[in-house]
Amino acid sequence: MNAEHTSKLFEDFPALYAGRHLPVTVNLMSYGFGRGDGWFELLYDLSQQIQRWQLEHPETTVIAVQVKEKFGGLRFYVDQTVLEIDASIAAATLKSLQTCELTGRPGSLLRTQRLLPNVVS
Repeated sequence: MNAEHTSKLFEDFPALYAGRHLPVTVNLMSYGFGRGDGWFELLYDLSQQIQRWQLEHPETTVIAVQVKEKFGGLRFYVDQTVLEIDASIAAATLKSLQTCELTGRPGSLLRTQRLLPNVVS
């Protein structure tokens, strides 16, 4: 993901991505968001959902530990299990399987023998 989109996510959701300042032995968000910019809106929407939940539940802090692509889908790992947040992550993961990670347009999973699967439009 480009620097502008990465900065926007970090700046708009500082509590969720607070781990980016921690050592990589504790949190992998210092590596950013992995590959293409096509999932920016998907990640932004998911981050908003998590932030809204956190505002309603200030006693619980949820921090993203790693965000990446794996086997063509979004992988969004947090430091705790919360049913509502897990449901939002699962929905975003399913949507990512139908969204091109480069363009953000609707796409389908492409599998080749030499490359890992990814979603292309």
